[in-house]
Amino acid sequence: MPSNAASGKPYSPTVGLIYVFNLIVGTGALTMPGAFVAAGWLLGLFFVVVLAFMSYITTTYVIETMASANAIIRLDNQRNVQDAAHHDVDSTSGNDDERQSLLHNDDSTSEDHTADLFEISKKVEMVSSEIIAMYMVSSEIIAVYMVSSEIIAMYMVSSEIIAMYMVSSEIIAMYMVSSEIIAMYMVSSEIIA
Repeated sequence: MPSNAASGKPYSPTVGLIYVFNLIVGTGALTMPGAFVAAGWLLGLFFVVVLAFMSYITTTYVIETMASANAIIRLDNQRNVQDAAHHDVDSTSGNDDERQSLLHNDDSTSEDHTADLFEISKKVEMVSSEIIAMYMVSSEIIAVYMVSSEIIAMYMVSSEIIAMYMVSSEIIAMYMVSSEIIAMYMVSSEIIA
């Protein structure tokens, strides 16, 4: 089961069920029989195949991104260990010949090393600051945050406009109700007169 990024603990089964329920209901999978009836079997089957292909591409992208993020993390860790070892060797002796290994057997371990490099052993969230920092420089990160904040601001402005429209439509509805009451009063007063 996937683990919680912050604490390293696995997600609870309740969270998993809520996620799957949201996934099924949110994508509209329960409406597929009605869509097949309305569109026809051939067109419906075509769209299911297209959606399956797009899902495959998306899943492959996520897996490859997580594998490459794990490889970058491993390479950074190896580089830090080598730098620390290199620094220790420099401080203990000044001889360059002692730093190089006498036995080089790169043919057999090279394939195993690259295969282990891309193994997904650490869960890296797709929208975490860790993966953003891996693939972007600081100026790109600032630009992404600025654009996303502008999008959020535009959304907030549009939601405020919608809220104002709803308030004005409620005022219009109240006016219409009050004018109907006045009209009913006028009709009733004409009947009495």
